[in-house]
Amino acid sequence: MCWRFWPLITDNGARGKRLAKVYKIGVVSQRTGVSPSTLRLWEEAYGLLVPARTAGGTRLYSDADLQRVRDIRSLVHDRGYSLRAIADILDIPSTVLPEGREAGLHAVNRRLVHAGTAWEAAVALVHGIKALTSLPTASLGLYSPHTSSLSFIATSTPNGTERFGRPPLPIAGFPASWQRAIEERKSYASADLSSLALPGAISARVVQDHTRSFHAEPLTISSRLVGVLVIGSPRVGGIGEQARELCERLAVPAGPAIQYFAAQL
Repeated sequence: MCWRFWPLITDNGARGKRLAKVYKIGVVSQRTGVSPSTLRLWEEAYGLLVPARTAGGTRLYSDADLQRVRDIRSLVHDRGYSLRAIADILDIPSTVLPEGREAGLHAVNRRLVHAGTAWEAAVALVHGIKALTSLPTASLGLYSPHTSSLSFIATSTPNGTERFGRPPLPIAGFPASWQRAIEERKSYASADLSSLALPGAISARVVQDHTRSFHAEPLTISSRLVGVLVIGSPRVGGIGEQARELCERLAVPAGPAIQYFAAQL
């Protein structure tokens, strides 16, 4: 361990000194169980850590850095997040979202990764995307590889949040373009659902939810499909660019979060 002095302006304006703890990489490794080589990888390859440096280049980690290391380790080992996904959650800025929505997005991300139950994760996701996009409808569909279907386990509407209650939708009944998108783990959408010839079950849900346009974002872990996040609007062409980006950004933490709780859902 070593110590570092930071300048401090006292109440009377005098310049003082405050002693702040900092730790060398070996101490951080001992306290967190993460090897020095892994700590360097997280810093250099993914930008997940930004330790201070001495004039000679020695890394110095703060207490906040130690907690960040523990959080990252938990996300990797306990929740199955990839380092790239963690980098997206924690650090990558948006070129489209205004500052307020960026902060809101990170708040939803935090609720997702710290959810204690399946229902908490599902509600965090559908409530979060609905609030961020100001759209009236958001749904979370869980993918079953055995039946090749989507079971919408949580749907948030202006009337509240519906939990389960709807039968699975076979993907074979979807329009061909939607099926291809799901196979390729890509988003799919429609600016005007009334222009499509939809199967009865899907058409009934569109009418029930008063949806005219929608966007669906796949939730994945690597290339494995976990589910889909769907947002809907009662207006033709009602899903804008920011809403689509929000869905895409939330899909990064949502895939591992939902998969982690899949056995409970």
